[in-house]
Amino acid sequence: MHAINRLAMQKHLYILTICFWVALFIPQPLQGQLNTSLGQEALQSLTTGIDNTAIGFRALQLNATASGNSALGANALAHNAGGTENTAIGSGALFTNTNGAFNTASGYQALVFNTSGRANTATGDTALRTNTTGILNTATGMAALWSNTGGSYNVGDGFGALLSNINGSENTAVGTYALLLTTSFQNTAIGSQALCSNGHGYSNTAVGYQGLFSNGNGYSNTAVGYQGLVSNGNGSWNTAVGYQALLSNTGPTTIHSEDPSGAGNTATGF
Repeated sequence: MHAINRLAMQKHLYILTICFWVALFIPQPLQGQLNTSLGQEALQSLTTGIDNTAIGFRALQLNATASGNSALGANALAHNAGGTENTAIGSGALFTNTNGAFNTASGYQALVFNTSGRANTATGDTALRTNTTGILNTATGMAALWSNTGGSYNVGDGFGALLSNINGSENTAVGTYALLLTTSFQNTAIGSQALCSNGHGYSNTAVGYQGLFSNGNGYSNTAVGYQGLVSNGNGSWNTAVGYQALLSNTGPTTIHSEDPSGAGNTATGF
């Protein structure tokens, strides 16, 4: 009788041992795993999302199923729903992001109003602040690309660079207030206040302090050097290389003028 009981017990232990090892080595679903949260209401809505990190008050608060996000700061990525692989560092960074993915925001309210924009990088206080749907923008510096909403493929590096751009695309601005007022496309400004006043002008290149500073609607101009074409307003197809080259060139009074003055000039040298 005792031998039978011992045999049954050994069989039972044998089965339990097998079950233990099978359970240990069978891959388990990762739903809702590999997440880290620290802070009141951080990752509060999480259900199946994996590999998220939320540190701060309401960081990633509404994230349920999205994965691979990192939020550090109060309300960082708070409204994220389906966006994946975003990184937000700073209070309010990527606050309203819902489905945007692959974004990086570092700084107070950087990319704060982004909703579905993807692959944007914002570094600095309020950089790319109002971007909603724009993609592949890079903003470095306080208020860089501040007003951008739908513009894409822009680079703004410096305080206030491309600050007023809304939907213009493929612009590059490097320097304080470079392309400050532009709303157009395919401009390149390198230097403090280069192309600062540009409004609707496009395909312009300015390299140097205040190059093409006053340009409003002129297009296809090139200025290389200190204050090259600094007074140009609506003139187009001009090339100025050198210190204050074509300094007083202004162009016609309106962009649609028949007046050819101030257009198609080339100046090289001081």
